[in-house]
Amino acid sequence: MPDRTRGIRSVSGRTLSFWWGCGVFLLAVLPFLPSAGYPFLVEWDDGRFVLFNDRLLPSLENALHLATHTFQTLYTPLPMLSLMVDRFFFGTLPAGYHWHNLLLHGVSALLLFLIFRRLEVRDWIAAAGALLWAVLPARVESVVWIAERKDLTAGVFAFAAFWLFLRAAAAGKASLVSAVLLFLAGISKPSTLPLFGVMVLYLYCRSGRWSSIRLALPQIVSALAATAIVTGISMVDLAGEAPPPEGESGLLGAMVRFCRYVAASVLPAGMNPLHPRFHVADNWLPGVLSAAGVALVLMLAARKSGLSWRAMLLFACAFGGMWLPSEASGRFTNADFCERYGYFPSAVVWGFLVVIAERLLLRHPDWRRGLAAGAVCWFVLCAGVTLWYLPVFSDTAKLFSYAVEAARVPNAKAMEGLALTGFNRNDPALIAQAGNAFLEAAEGVPEKARLLYENTGRCFAGEAAMRRGDLPLAAQLLLEPLNATAEPAMFAPEQYLGGWYGNAVSLLLAANRQPAALQLLNRQLDRGIGSEAELAFAAGVRCYLEGDRAGARKAWLRARELRPDDPRIEFNLRRLGEFGAGDK
Repeated sequence: MPDRTRGIRSVSGRTLSFWWGCGVFLLAVLPFLPSAGYPFLVEWDDGRFVLFNDRLLPSLENALHLATHTFQTLYTPLPMLSLMVDRFFFGTLPAGYHWHNLLLHGVSALLLFLIFRRLEVRDWIAAAGALLWAVLPARVESVVWIAERKDLTAGVFAFAAFWLFLRAAAAGKASLVSAVLLFLAGISKPSTLPLFGVMVLYLYCRSGRWSSIRLALPQIVSALAATAIVTGISMVDLAGEAPPPEGESGLLGAMVRFCRYVAASVLPAGMNPLHPRFHVADNWLPGVLSAAGVALVLMLAARKSGLSWRAMLLFACAFGGMWLPSEASGRFTNADFCERYGYFPSAVVWGFLVVIAERLLLRHPDWRRGLAAGAVCWFVLCAGVTLWYLPVFSDTAKLFSYAVEAARVPNAKAMEGLALTGFNRNDPALIAQAGNAFLEAAEGVPEKARLLYENTGRCFAGEAAMRRGDLPLAAQLLLEPLNATAEPAMFAPEQYLGGWYGNAVSLLLAANRQPAALQLLNRQLDRGIGSEAELAFAAGVRCYLEGDRAGARKAWLRARELRPDDPRIEFNLRRLGEFGAGDK
């Protein structure tokens, strides 16, 4: 009689893997479920790139624009098109966008589970590794921030591409579908492009022959094509723009950043959105020690499990390759560490861990209960910290306040965002908090940047004082930086500086210092500081002070066209006594 037991075991094994996969999907999403009720983080890019982005209105013209232009300085058409789909179905209701994010993250965790199974790891170990990757607090930034759809979209394509590649490689075949998915991952987020190198390394380490790399030729071609497209469109779109400020460079800085990403891959600690610049000279020791501890534990466990040096080299090079885009981002953007940048490198670390766990159980079957208990405890710890951390992303005031308070020298974007939130909500306390944060941070930044921080801090503090009605303090804080001979160094001058000039002029006029007010108005108009509406308003004030009432009326009418809801313009027009029916 034919032996059917092997087939029965195979079907049973597939069924069990199916239920493990379902469990991974559900548990990966579970700690993030409260985020479905969160609003848009308007002042942290959700407003500019999602809520108020007319390019997301569903139309063929907008779809073509999204497919051929950069957003947030990156060419990421697929995430933007997915947000357009959300706009079509959910309009401006944030819950639909959040549920889409949760779905993508759950699918990414499921695909990572399937990848681990392809590495010949038993079901429960593969599920533990995928879940522990998925529920780390470092995932919160990628999952909850709607504008950061890039990680989630790229994650689904990248993990699916790698899983199909592994399945094809096991059969000695190349996978064209995997290559297509890798291309889609690359144009979802360029940091996935080094994944083709991981595939090449895997083929070599698996067979020990360079000839086996031919199986990855479709992925190599796909990655090169995506790189060419991303680079070409970015160069055209960003031509002429000023380069972002550089972070700390050098070998030591790179080593410290590398260590921080290693530690953040497994430890539920050090969370801080909009992370500050990392001052290597002051803070290198904790980062290096924590990462060295993680690396030492991994190495000892690998040797204890009998894992070959070739396999360890594979994972080390894979992590390094996937970390390189984060290193480039760290050196050329406004932060040298971001939780979201670890989305893909951390998956490599968990792949290493599940392979070690599998090998340990093969050598020591009696360790099963201990490893399982450890995985459950670590999951509970990580999920608990994630649930504690999640509400930080429920409101921009909480988000920016947390980011400011969690760092000795906060990231300027966090302080500026806190002030913007205060402006939008007319909350002097938030504006004052931002101003004080800039002034305190000025003591910890290099000398060349100190005046920039001091001026910005004084002006924010002056704005808050003016909104509270403390006019003497507002004048004291605002006038000194604005009366400087050279144009004052400020953060985001195009957004705030014109308003600060207007406030300073109002304070001078309230103190009967008309010559000083005229001098400040001339400086603002000569330098073109402010929006068109602010400049038109300032021109009207200057004409009024100089006795040219017709010129003042003309300028203020123009300002009213540009900013019809500004009560100051209406008040000034009424003062002229010429607010007739024809002006309405």
